[in-house]
Amino acid sequence: MPAKLVLVGAHGKMGREVLSSLQEFPDIQLVAAIDNDDGELPESLREVVVSKDLAAHIKSCDGVIEFSSPAGSVQVAQLCAQYSKVAVLAATGHTPEQLAAIRKAATQTSILCSANFSLGILLLRRLLRSIPTDTLREFDIEIVETHHRNKKDAPSGTALELLSCLGDPQNIIIDRSARHAGRNKTEIGVASLRGGDMVGEHTVFLCANGERLELTHRAWSRRIFARGALTAFLKLLNRPAGLYSLDQLFESPLTA
Repeated sequence: MPAKLVLVGAHGKMGREVLSSLQEFPDIQLVAAIDNDDGELPESLREVVVSKDLAAHIKSCDGVIEFSSPAGSVQVAQLCAQYSKVAVLAATGHTPEQLAAIRKAATQTSILCSANFSLGILLLRRLLRSIPTDTLREFDIEIVETHHRNKKDAPSGTALELLSCLGDPQNIIIDRSARHAGRNKTEIGVASLRGGDMVGEHTVFLCANGERLELTHRAWSRRIFARGALTAFLKLLNRPAGLYSLDQLFESPLTA
């Protein structure tokens, strides 16, 4: 029997990608599409309820996928905790208070909160974590992330996730414009570029005297994030309560 899904943020760019990707997932049935903006669903989903009220439809599903806003993801997490539904949260730019609210909700139900649902990014994170700490110390580390002109948060949530794979950096530099000094050996620089309709690009630079290693992930289709979120939704079902990462759900980043 298909798992019943409610999609929050259905009329946004990522929501539309999820809607068009559902045909690849016969094990998932969309039962409601939630969004504050008016919009139409694809012809194949015209019988699905469109609403602005998640609370009115939470009981009819097995779980929720959310592509909306930090505040929206907190609301989803709290409602899913109240009704024991799983939640896949994809918004980025949460405040510490919002993250705390999500962690509290995860004590009552299974929640996945991820800044990026690409299996390629998952593999990149694992590669970075596999580099020994003493080897990383030999390099100056910089991260450059590039996104479309409408992205609101910077650095991107994915850049912050990549930073977390590089040990415990205490000296993250986002803006060097006011400095008049050389680079500190312990710092990690993060640069954010915004323009056009670029889906997303992240490069980790490992720089040493006489050599440089660049690890780059480029996304040119939002479909990869939609498919990743739908696959994660299926993997999250029937998991014990807790706050999950993609690493915990995907034993191999190359197997969806």
